[in-house]
Amino acid sequence: MMFDSHTHVDTIRCEDIEMMAVSGIRRLILCTGPNGATVHTTLLDYYEQLLTTHSTKVKDRGISPYVAVGVHPMSIPRDYEEALNHLPLFLKRNSVAAIGEIGIHSGSETEQIVFRRQAEIAKDHKVPIVIHTPIPEKKRIVGITLSILRQVGVDHRKIIVDHSSREVVKEIIDAGANVGLTLRKDMLSSEDAFDILKDNPEHVVLGSDANGLRPSDPLAVSKFVWYCRVKGLEDETLHKASWENANRIFGLK
Repeated sequence: MMFDSHTHVDTIRCEDIEMMAVSGIRRLILCTGPNGATVHTTLLDYYEQLLTTHSTKVKDRGISPYVAVGVHPMSIPRDYEEALNHLPLFLKRNSVAAIGEIGIHSGSETEQIVFRRQAEIAKDHKVPIVIHTPIPEKKRIVGITLSILRQVGVDHRKIIVDHSSREVVKEIIDAGANVGLTLRKDMLSSEDAFDILKDNPEHVVLGSDANGLRPSDPLAVSKFVWYCRVKGLEDETLHKASWENANRIFGLK
């Protein structure tokens, strides 16, 4: 049993989802991704699609889908205040497990305002947060992100800082948050991911970032677990990273 903690399977083929199930994925998080929304109504319709059509597509193939909704920093609508006002309503839906993927991409003032508001909503509703970080200037952006989260007073045990790299792992762990390893070759090598997991088994979750917009591998989590096992990592450590930790963070049994 494995848990893919970060996907965009709304954009991949049904056949790929079937292969995820065959490879051992039993739960996944379907994150809000870059979606092109320029007005809040488009974004709300997108949430509905994730919660209905796309969740059914996953469920029908033997995987339990959970959804993370939020305003992605690369798709902030002009009337983002309206989107934020509706967000608490979606948090009441049964399969919504988190706010995400949210965060800061370029560091703009608007991004920081929208991120802070969503962190406040997460705190008020006691829900986890899945956080986006960019490839360029990752250390600077992670610093800003963690600073805002400290100011808001969010429970860091419910935070996953995704797309993490070697350079930011210590800062994330020291803050009491969790490290999301995005198993995409353009983001993180298997060697680096192995070393990060080996040193931090209690605070790591695994995600494929499976999507149809950028190069990714829907089987990345399964392949990485196999890679770690071949390299001699203990089954207990692998079970924590590929199942237990994600279930704990998202409050699933």
